[in-house]
Amino acid sequence: MRTLLQTLQDQDIGFLRVVAEQWGLEVPQVSPRELPLSLGRLMLSEGAFEEQVEGLPPETHHALDRIEGMGGGDVKLMAMIGAFLGWQMVFPVLFIASLFGSMYGLFLITRGGTGTTAVAFGSFLAPSAIVVLLVGQRLWSLYLGL
Repeated sequence: MRTLLQTLQDQDIGFLRVVAEQWGLEVPQVSPRELPLSLGRLMLSEGAFEEQVEGLPPETHHALDRIEGMGGGDVKLMAMIGAFLGWQMVFPVLFIASLFGSMYGLFLITRGGTGTTAVAFGSFLAPSAIVVLLVGQRLWSLYLGL
C-alpha cells in the first residue's frame, strides 16, 4: 500500500493546491518539490484529519466506523500473555494466531463467504498462547537455528 507522501508526490501541483483548499489548509509558499511533504504534514497534523472525518456524510462516516482491527480486548489479552510467557513469546503467539486466523478465513471463503465476516481475534490468540506455552521454547530454538 502506498503512503500518503508517495501519493501526494505523484500529483500535479495544481491538484495539491486544490486538495489543500478542500481540507481548509493554508499551505506555506514552498518549492514544488517540498509541497507534497508540507501538505502531508498539514493533513496529518493534530485535529486536521479528525475534522475531515467528522465532516463526512453520515453514510460514509458510518461505513468508516464499522472498519475495525484489533480491539482493546485483544491488546489486553496480549499483555497478559506477555506477562505470563515473557515478552519474547508474544511474537510467536501473534504469528501463530495470524496463521490460524488466516486459515480460518480461507476456510470461510471456500465455504462461500465474502471475506467480510468479523471474527474475534482473541479466539486465535488464546489457543496460540497454549501452543507457545507447550512448545514455544522448541519453536524459538528452531527459528534461531536457521
